Amino acid sequence: MMSTRSDGKRKASSLSSSSALSSKRSANDDHANGAIRRIRLHNFLTFDDVEIFPAPGLNVVLGPNGTGKSSIVCAICLGLAGNTSLLGRAKEIKHFVKHGKRCGSVELELQGEKRNIIIKRNISAENNTSEWKLNGVVVREKDVSKVVKDFNIQLGNQCQFLPQDMVVKFAAMNPKELLEATEKAIGGEKMFQSHQELIVKQKQMIGKESSLRQHESQFEDLKRKNEMIQGEVDRFKNREVYLKDIEVIKKKKCWLEYTSARSKYVDCKNGRKKKDKELLNLRKELAPYEAEKAAKEQLVRNHRENMTVKQREKQKIQNKIDNLKQKLSEAEEKLELPLKDYEEKKKEEENRMQKIEKLTRELDGFTNELESLQDDIVQSQDECLECNEKLKEINAKLASLKPGIQKYIDDVATMEYEKEVIEKNLKRRSEEVDKRMHLLQQRSRDTYEAIMWLRKNQHLFSEPIIEPIVMVTNCASGEMLPQVESVVRGRDAFSFVALSKEDLHIFMTETHEKRRLRVSGVIAPNRQLSSFRPEISMEKLKQHGFKAMLLDHIDAPRPVLQYLCSKFAIHNIPVAGDLSDAELERFEKNLPQDLKGLRYFTRTSDFTLQKSKFANHYISRSKEIRPPEFLIHSENKTEIATLQNELQEKDREMITCQEKLQKLRDNEKQLRVEDHEIRKVKNTFLQKKHRKRVLAGSIEANQAKLSQLQNGSIDLEEEKRFCKAEMIKINRKRVELVWNLSGIMSEFVALCEDLALAVTRHSHSQLQKENLSRQCQETEDKLKQMEATCRELKEREERLKGEAHRLLKEAESKTGVKDPALLSQELREKFDTFPSDLTELEDLIQTLQVKADLCAGGDPQIIEQYKDREKIIDRLANQIVEEKAILEAEKQKVDEIKQSWLQPLKELIGAVNDKFSFFFSEMDCAGEVNLHEDDQDFGQCGIEIRVKFRGSESFQILTSHRQSGGERSVSTMLYLLALQDLTKCPFRAVDEINQGMDPVNERKVFNLIVESVSGRSTAQYFLFTPKLLHTLKFSAHVTVLSIMNGPELWPDTSQNFNSLIDLVLGNQN
Repeated sequence: MMSTRSDGKRKASSLSSSSALSSKRSANDDHANGAIRRIRLHNFLTFDDVEIFPAPGLNVVLGPNGTGKSSIVCAICLGLAGNTSLLGRAKEIKHFVKHGKRCGSVELELQGEKRNIIIKRNISAENNTSEWKLNGVVVREKDVSKVVKDFNIQLGNQCQFLPQDMVVKFAAMNPKELLEATEKAIGGEKMFQSHQELIVKQKQMIGKESSLRQHESQFEDLKRKNEMIQGEVDRFKNREVYLKDIEVIKKKKCWLEYTSARSKYVDCKNGRKKKDKELLNLRKELAPYEAEKAAKEQLVRNHRENMTVKQREKQKIQNKIDNLKQKLSEAEEKLELPLKDYEEKKKEEENRMQKIEKLTRELDGFTNELESLQDDIVQSQDECLECNEKLKEINAKLASLKPGIQKYIDDVATMEYEKEVIEKNLKRRSEEVDKRMHLLQQRSRDTYEAIMWLRKNQHLFSEPIIEPIVMVTNCASGEMLPQVESVVRGRDAFSFVALSKEDLHIFMTETHEKRRLRVSGVIAPNRQLSSFRPEISMEKLKQHGFKAMLLDHIDAPRPVLQYLCSKFAIHNIPVAGDLSDAELERFEKNLPQDLKGLRYFTRTSDFTLQKSKFANHYISRSKEIRPPEFLIHSENKTEIATLQNELQEKDREMITCQEKLQKLRDNEKQLRVEDHEIRKVKNTFLQKKHRKRVLAGSIEANQAKLSQLQNGSIDLEEEKRFCKAEMIKINRKRVELVWNLSGIMSEFVALCEDLALAVTRHSHSQLQKENLSRQCQETEDKLKQMEATCRELKEREERLKGEAHRLLKEAESKTGVKDPALLSQELREKFDTFPSDLTELEDLIQTLQVKADLCAGGDPQIIEQYKDREKIIDRLANQIVEEKAILEAEKQKVDEIKQSWLQPLKELIGAVNDKFSFFFSEMDCAGEVNLHEDDQDFGQCGIEIRVKFRGSESFQILTSHRQSGGERSVSTMLYLLALQDLTKCPFRAVDEINQGMDPVNERKVFNLIVESVSGRSTAQYFLFTPKLLHTLKFSAHVTVLSIMNGPELWPDTSQNFNSLIDLVLGNQN
C-alpha cells in the first residue's frame, strides 16, 4: 500500500503484491542462496520509507515513469557495494540521498544457507560518506564486497544486472564484450580468468617471438660481419704470435745483456784496482822533487827581489830623464809659437784688405741697380693701381657667382638623394613581386611551372591568359590586405583566368595532358564590371561607418575583377574600420527586410549575416581574419607608375640644374683666367718694389761691414819685434835643460850595469829551477794521467755496475724472477729454441718484426669489435636456445589453457544457442548464437548474435545500427533468458527492457519470461517496466510489485488500490 498527502509530498511508501499482501514471508520460501528476501529504503532518492519483499521467481516491478522503479535498481546496486558508475547516474554517493535530507539508508536481506544476511548502508549527504553494517555489526566495505562475491553476485556483469541507462549500452556491446560478459555470467570466474590469461600469454608469446626473431636476426648479422673480416682477424692473430715470440726473445736478450754487462763490470773493477797500485807508487816517487823545487824557488825569489829594487831605481832616473826631455820638447814647441802668431797676423791683414776691396765693388753695383729700379717703379705705379681696381671688380663677380654655384650643387645632391630613394622604393616593389612568386613556387610547384610556360607561349592563344588570381591581385590599401586575401583563397586563388572556352581548353590540354601539371583555370564572365551593383547603396553604408566596398580596394585586371564579382560578390561586401558592438548592432537592425544575407568586414573580423528561416531577424556569425600570406607581398601598380614618373621628372630636373651649374662654372673659370693675368702684371710690380727694399738693405749692411773692416787694421812692425823677444827667452831656457840632462845620464849608465848583473844571476837560478820543475812536472803529469785513468775506470765501473743493475731490473720486470736459475721450465725451453748470441737475437727480432708488420694493417678497433661480437654471438646462441625452449613451453601452456577454456566455452555457447534459437522460434523468428574464434588473437574472440525477424531476410549480426530499437530489445531479452537456465547467479535485474517493443513482441517476450522462470531451479528475476499489456498470462511464480508513489495519485490511495487489486484478481479468475 502507498499513501500520499494531498499537496503531493511523498511521505511513506509500501509495495503491494498480487501473490501476497503481507509484509512478512514464510520460512519455507524457495529463495536461492544470495537471492534478495527484503529491501528497505529510508530517505533514498524518491522514497521516504519503503520495505519490499521480492518473490523467488519473477518480480515484475510496475509503476509509471518517475514513481521510483529505477530507485529500487539503484538501491540493489549500492546496497551490495556496487559502484555508482554502473548506474550511469550521479557519481557521488551523497546525490542518492533524498533531496533536503541529511542522511539516508539502504537495507538488503539476502538468503543464506543457515541464516539470512542483512546488509545495511547508511549514507551521509553532508560529508559524502557511507557506513556499512553486516547483520548489525559495523564493517568495512571490502567485507561486504567479499560476501557479495561469495554469493557470485556480479553487479558489473550486464548479463546479470542491467540498469535502465545500461540497456542501450548492453545492446551496443561488440562480440568481444558480449563474450566477456557471458563468461562472467555462466562460465564462472575461472573461465573468464582463463580467457584473460590466454590473451595475456598470447601477447607475451608474440613479444617473445618478436624478441626471438630479433635475436636470431642479430645473431646472423653478427656472424656475417665476423666472417667478412675473418682474414683480417687471422692476420691479426698471426701478428700477435710473432709479437709474443719477439717478447720472449726480448726477455732472453735482457738476461744475455745482463750477463755480458756483469762480466764487463767485473773486468773493469779488476783493472781499476791494478791502476790504483801504480798511482800510489808515482806519489812516493814525486816526494823528493818537491823539497828541491821549493829551495830553487826561494833562490829565484831573492834574485827577483834584488832585480826589482834595481829596476825601481832605474825607473826613477828614467822618469827624471823623461821629464827633462819633455820640458826640452815643450821649449822647442814654444819657440815656434811667436813666429806662427806673426805669420797669422800678417795673413789676417791681407784678408782684411781683400774684403774691403770686394765690399767696395758690391756697393757700387747695388747703387747702380737701385737707381735703375727707382725709375721703373715710378713708371709702373699707375698701372698697379689700375690692376687693383680690375681685381676688385673680378672678385666681386666671383663672389656673386659662388652662392648660385653652391645652390645648384646642393640642388643636384638633393635630387640625387631623392632619385636614390625612388629607385630603392621601385626595387623594393619589384622584390615584393619576386617574393610572391617565390612563395607560390613553394606552395604549388605545378602552378609556378605553368606560369613560366605561359609567359613564353602567350602567342598560342587568341586572347591573353591571365596568370593565377593571387599573382595579379593587389590591394590599393595596405590595411585591407587580410580582408582581400580572406576572400581570394583556396583553389580559386591559384586559378588561371581565360577569356574564352577555346583558349582555356588549349591551356588545360598543354598543362594537364602534356606536362602533367595539376593546375586549374576559370573563364571570366561575359558581363560588364559596371553591371555588378551593391544591394545596399554606399550612401547608407557610410552612415554606419563603412568606407567602401571590397571591390574598391582590389587592383586586378578587369576579367579577374569580373570573375571575383561573379564568384565572391566582392562588389557587395562593405568594408569598415573598427566598429563598436553598438554600431554593429544598429547597422544590423537597419538592414532592409528583403535582404536575405550579407557579408562585411571590419578591421579584424569577417561577419556573415543570414536571415533566420523561422523568425524575422538576422543570425550573425563572425570569425577572426587570418593574416595575409600572399598579398603581403603586394604589387601596387599605381604606386609603381607614380614612382617611375617621379624618377623621370627628377632626371629632367637634374639635367636642367646641371646645365645651369656648368654655365656658371664656365663664367667662373673665365673670370679666374682674367684674374690670373692681372695678378701676373701686379706681381711684376711688387717684385720690383721688393727688390728695391732688398737692395737698400744690402747697401746699408755692406757699408756697415766696410766701416768695421777699415777700423780693424793691424801694426805688423810691432808684431815682428814682439816675436824676436819671445824666441830669445825660450832659447835660454833650452840651454839650462840640456846641462841638467847630461848630469843625470852618467848616473843612469852606472845603474844599468848593476841591473844587468842582477838579471844574469836571476836568469841562471831560474833556469835551474825550470829544469827541476820540468822533471817534477813530468812526474806530476804521469801522476795526473794515472789519476784520470783511475777516475775513468771508477766511473766506467760505476756505469757498468748501474747498467748491469738496470738490465737486471729490466730482466726481472719482464720475466718476474731475480735470477735466471729461477726461470720457469716453460720459459727456459722457449729460450733454448732461440740463439744465444745477441747479434743473432737482434737479427731474429727484426725478422719477426718485419713479419708482424706485414700482418699489420688491421684496425685495432675492428679487431676489438670482432672479439666483442664473438662474445655476443656466444651469448645470443645460448639465449636463442633458452628462448626457443621457453617459447615451446609457453605454447604448450597456451594449448593446455586453450583446451581447458575453449571446449567448455563451446559447450556453453551451444547450450545458449539452443535456448536462444528456441525462444526465437517461439516468436516466429530465427536467431542463433555463434562463437567467433581467432587463434591468432584470443582477444578478438567474441559472441556473434545473428537474428532474422522476417522470413524474406537472411541472418544478420545484431548491432546497434542494423536493427531497430524494439528488435534489439527483443534480442537482448531473449539472450538474457537463454542464460537463465545456465546461470550461476542468485538473481537478475533488467530495467525497462520492453521499451520500444511492439505489443506483439512484448507479449511473446513476457510469456517466454514467465515460462522460463516457472522452473524451480531458475534464479530470482527482477523486471522493471512502466506498463504491462492487457490479458497477459501469469503464473504462481510471478509477483507484480506495483509502485503507487507520487503527487498525482488518488487522495484515498489504500481504498482505491485494494479495489483495483480485487478487480484484477476477479478478471484473472
